[in-house]
Amino acid sequence: MKRIGLVVVGTLCASAAFGDLSEYVDPLVGTAGTGHTFPGACVPFGMVQASPDTGNRGWEHCSGYVYGTNSIAGFSQTHLNGTGCPDLGDVRLLPFVGTDVMESLPYRHEDEVAKPGFYSLKLDGGRVSVEVVAAEHSAIYRITYSGEGARRLLVDPQWGMGGDSSNRVLEGCVSLERKTGVVGSVRVKRWVERRYSFVVAFDHAFARCDELPRRPGEKVPRYAFTFDLKDGEALMVKVGLSRKSPDAARKNLAAEIPGWDFDAVKNAARQKWNEVLGKAVIEGTDEQKKNWYTSLYHLCIQPNNIADVGEKPFYSTFSCWDTFRAAGPLYTILYPEKAAEFVDSML
Repeated sequence: MKRIGLVVVGTLCASAAFGDLSEYVDPLVGTAGTGHTFPGACVPFGMVQASPDTGNRGWEHCSGYVYGTNSIAGFSQTHLNGTGCPDLGDVRLLPFVGTDVMESLPYRHEDEVAKPGFYSLKLDGGRVSVEVVAAEHSAIYRITYSGEGARRLLVDPQWGMGGDSSNRVLEGCVSLERKTGVVGSVRVKRWVERRYSFVVAFDHAFARCDELPRRPGEKVPRYAFTFDLKDGEALMVKVGLSRKSPDAARKNLAAEIPGWDFDAVKNAARQKWNEVLGKAVIEGTDEQKKNWYTSLYHLCIQPNNIADVGEKPFYSTFSCWDTFRAAGPLYTILYPEKAAEFVDSML
């Protein structure tokens, strides 16, 4: 076996010095069986992880996605990574074509692309194409519809990991924001009890909005929107989150994704990943590099900074039982400034 040479880099200039290290990362690693990872879009230590869910019930769906399944239930905005208990899965989006409201759509792995900060997938035989990129507190989707039928989008704040969503939401206030979005604040309880706020914004005004019948125990509405879009025309959707209020979620979104430039957000996410991956550069085979940088990628998904833009960092999602042996010490070596912030957050 060829030996691996490791260099710990003291500055965050690695993306220029060592090339695009993110190309060695495979976010699909760990998504089979009960690896409990997810393939979707996120940035290092960010609050948002915009990723597809194959379901939300059972221990295998702690992180929402299980490789080898044949349908997608939607894209939610927050996910756990490698834990043994289910939670998160906030604000599900499911684009579909047709009159009937769909709860899932078929897909093929051949139509799936997963890169650090970026994810894309074709659903329903190619009738719906979804691309998503993430920033720290926000995400932007590019959804392209084709074929015959109404262009629709399900927005579901009831959804979440851990089984029956009807008892997950304790209380909430969700409403339409003119003709171009949804805004809300929701208190939920699964592994922990918490409150989050969100704003969903469309670049096209919706032509119709149907509030779906509430199932027993549900506390907040689910909406199915219809858009007048030509064949091949894209619908852009932005989502912003905050732990404080809808206004704070709106400010986070405006600060991170002020316009609708999908590619600019994608490039920024890739640069952020190259910066953290470049702190520990190795020499070795392509397979060794794939294993190494994919592991570093998973290391830097969490803890998650849930403080709003411009605030002092405050980190959550400390799965200390799973991480104290290896991840914790490695943070102090590769990212000592982050490790200090982690400790300060716990104190």
